Amino acid sequence: MPGNLRGGAVSNTSQKPMKGIRLTGSKETVSLFVPGRLCLFGEHSDWAAIHRLMNADIAPGRAIVTGIEQGIASLAACDRRFRVTSAAPQLADFWTDFNIPFEARRLEEVARSDSFFAHCAGSASYMLEHYPVGGVHLHLTDMPLPLKKGLSSSAAICVTVVRAFNLLYRLGLSTADEMEAAFRGEERTRSRCGRLDQACAFGVRPVLMNFDGNDVAAEPIPVGGEIRLVFADLCAGKNTVRILSDLSRAYPFGATAADRALHRALGADNLQITDRAVELLRAGDAKSLGALMTRAQKIFDRKVAPHSPDELRSPRLHAVLADPIVRRLSWGGKGVGSHGDGSVQLVARNAECQCQLVRRLKDLGTRPYELILPVGPIGVRSLADSSADHSVVSRRVAKSTRTIRKAIIPVAGLASRLYPASRAVRKEFFPVVDRNGLAKPAVLVLLEELVESGIDEICLVLAREEDRTAYDRLFAPPEPTLRKKLTGAALRVAAAIKKIARRVTFAYQPDPRGFGDAVFRTRSFAGSQPVLLMLGDTLYRSGGTIPCAAQLIDAFRRTGKPLVAVQAAPAEKGELCGMVRGDWIDPAERLMRINTVAEKPGAAKARRSMSVRRRDGSRSCYALFGQYILTPALYAELEKSITSKRRGEVDLSGALDALARRGELLGFVTDGESFDLGTPELYRQSVRLWPE
Repeated sequence: MPGNLRGGAVSNTSQKPMKGIRLTGSKETVSLFVPGRLCLFGEHSDWAAIHRLMNADIAPGRAIVTGIEQGIASLAACDRRFRVTSAAPQLADFWTDFNIPFEARRLEEVARSDSFFAHCAGSASYMLEHYPVGGVHLHLTDMPLPLKKGLSSSAAICVTVVRAFNLLYRLGLSTADEMEAAFRGEERTRSRCGRLDQACAFGVRPVLMNFDGNDVAAEPIPVGGEIRLVFADLCAGKNTVRILSDLSRAYPFGATAADRALHRALGADNLQITDRAVELLRAGDAKSLGALMTRAQKIFDRKVAPHSPDELRSPRLHAVLADPIVRRLSWGGKGVGSHGDGSVQLVARNAECQCQLVRRLKDLGTRPYELILPVGPIGVRSLADSSADHSVVSRRVAKSTRTIRKAIIPVAGLASRLYPASRAVRKEFFPVVDRNGLAKPAVLVLLEELVESGIDEICLVLAREEDRTAYDRLFAPPEPTLRKKLTGAALRVAAAIKKIARRVTFAYQPDPRGFGDAVFRTRSFAGSQPVLLMLGDTLYRSGGTIPCAAQLIDAFRRTGKPLVAVQAAPAEKGELCGMVRGDWIDPAERLMRINTVAEKPGAAKARRSMSVRRRDGSRSCYALFGQYILTPALYAELEKSITSKRRGEVDLSGALDALARRGELLGFVTDGESFDLGTPELYRQSVRLWPE
């Protein structure tokens, strides 16, 4: 399984065709991974909350969902048609390749059918209707995600299709946009999907989701201590369409006492339980969380199950929950997804009990998986086919997967080197020409790269609050007189700017105490999450189709360590920018463990003591590229510098060097170029990033 997630997806691009597949059109491919999702609490509440559009007395929905490492891995390329092929061993017994013209009528026909490819066609038809796209060839390479087990395999394939279009046709959709498109695509099928299913678009982490009619809001939940779970495919069966059809008879208006009890179970009762669950997750209280799951299952059995007795009697699920050994090893548990005999989840008492639960669930004929909710990122590992004995399994550590949702851009500098132009125009608003030949302020190019890289929240660091005026003008829609004169391309940019504006917030650095101090001003914005830092006076051009920022985010997902992007540079670059020294930790010489970071060491020192030995015996110097992944540890180092320096500037390189000396900083060689706008000469070289 691939482990690099972009909001749940790998976004690596190769310049080679898919191995063993004959491509039409572009030879470039994108590699994707979209996980399944595990609903910890709040199943069906998303579906019930949609009925608030007709009955305001129905309570809003709320759910806690996490992605899992079992999912759908695929490759995608542009195509004249819409094709879905597979080399996934899990699908080999029944697979037949799918290949139809990329036409609305044909896609809609398949979406409305009972075809295995209905969800793919529904999502593709939605993308064709709403975005300027051509066809796609989607090739599934691995699919360990169980089908129809409450782990959202249908939603995962919808998100996979939408994300393939998004990346291949450079649509710049955010994770929330992808989730919405996947939901709308699944709505075109016979599936009665709920809003929480597409939470797999957010990747592998616990998320609190709130539902009110068609509105959805989501936010990550920080976990205060290690919580170990085991979830298992019960290897039985359930019919989600039948379950939702049965429950729908009680909506939107409850005619009987049983109907009103169902409304309370999915409404007021669920709000109370999910609120409590958030508290327990934040506290890392596994024991109480398990007991809460048991309580939630009892409410479900008493108030929900009677509405679909054939499907929700769930003898297999209840037999597992009542098993004496399972009860001895766990703090509690419940069903998953729409419940029924699809999947079960349990909170293990400790690491040893988690391993024993896996063995017991295998003995009971289920297919178990481990899930660990540690402080920060989440990791999952399938043990279904493990032949390892108990002693080996107990030593295994689930692999962590990580994602970046926030980014910061400091733009508080005085731009003295660009005087007097910087008196009239803020430095980050200097115009450049993008790859499409459009003139844009430099900061907009940076913002677009962040959106294309999957960033949802962006913090700009300004010197003063009045500096927001320039951004208010940028983000405001064009006035009617101007709008009439804009071309189609310019109108599309105007629409994109409106979406970008919703992601932007501001922090302020009233005292010019250096770059490190500007970064530290974003500490509350970052919170406990890792963040991407990009320089406000530097632009980036990728060497391929994946943005430089997305490459760095992908590297973080593989390593989980603070990262700095670097590039090979002559020693003379040491006069202008920071440089690093370290040792390679991968054969491709893309990742190094950094042991020294020096701010503008000068050419002589860079040549003498900052070079890095290559595997062929040669030596090269590596300069900072201008993009970073910062973690709370970096902010802690900045705080030390700020506390110790009552006066003077605080630089970022000192904090990075402190991490490097502890072996906690990695360098990543980005496939691309960076362009500094900080001086007239450098700006002149950077005005056109994508030459004809």
